[in-house]
Amino acid sequence: MAQRSLNQEAFQSLWIIAQLGLVMVCTILTGLGVGLFLDRFFGTTGIFLVIFILFGIAAGFYNVWKVLKRQVFPKEE
Repeated sequence: MAQRSLNQEAFQSLWIIAQLGLVMVCTILTGLGVGLFLDRFFGTTGIFLVIFILFGIAAGFYNVWKVLKRQVFPKEE
């Protein structure tokens, strides 16, 4: 019985790590896509790409913080 509980905790921890990685990758790729689109649309040479990648990184860290806050420190009512 204790082994099953240990396995459940391990899988839950792996799921949290996978979720954090996926959140970071998706937000950075979204920033990359928007930056590339705007650079091509306006004919600029990478300024929007850099700006939106930085926005993607910031959004990724913000979303990681939200996930960690929800998973690690759940509200106790």
